[in-house]
Amino acid sequence: MKAQSASAVLLLVNHLLIKKPSGVVSPMVHSLSSRPITLHSASTIPMAKTEAERCSLKLLKVKLLFKLHLTTGHFKFIPNGLPGLETRLPLLMSGVLQGRLTLQKFVELTSTNPAKLYGCYPQKGTLLPGLSDADLVIWYPGDKGAKTIENEMLHHDVDYTPYEGKEVDNWPRYTILRGEVIYAEGKVLGKKGQGEFLKRGKSSLSSPGNKFLSELGFD
Repeated sequence: MKAQSASAVLLLVNHLLIKKPSGVVSPMVHSLSSRPITLHSASTIPMAKTEAERCSLKLLKVKLLFKLHLTTGHFKFIPNGLPGLETRLPLLMSGVLQGRLTLQKFVELTSTNPAKLYGCYPQKGTLLPGLSDADLVIWYPGDKGAKTIENEMLHHDVDYTPYEGKEVDNWPRYTILRGEVIYAEGKVLGKKGQGEFLKRGKSSLSSPGNKFLSELGFD
């Protein structure tokens, strides 16, 4: 099991790949013509890969970077990863509403499995009386949350989003942290210092189980 080093989960659709290139990025992005959804992750959705697959991807990346070096400058300046933290859930929720992903799988990928992987379950990743924090995301009903993604509407400190112009079927309406509303209809209500340190434990996933990520070679 290996988690990629990018911090964002990328749900890429074909229309993003056929636009006129305006820059370069690593790791390389593959076409989705044969798959409805591709997930890349470091901190949330672990991807199982064989050693042969990892070596193959590394070789493809090196070839791509060498080619780019000849036309766009030194490859060491290519950013690793893309901004996508705030768009992560809406993109995946669109997959749910379009019937490409079950709601149960959505919760598993975005909440339950990450909490188990980092040893934070059941305080995080589920809602169990007396055991879990009251962390919730509440969505708009029906199609009232449909939006077109624009960088100006996002709260990250980046001057672009790779999903500019992408339409999503819903958007989070409220975010609740330990029972307190910290985001409501586009406005961030959380306060600096409101977060709490949560020490990670060993993974409670069936595989890898009872291990820390550092023991598994995660980077």
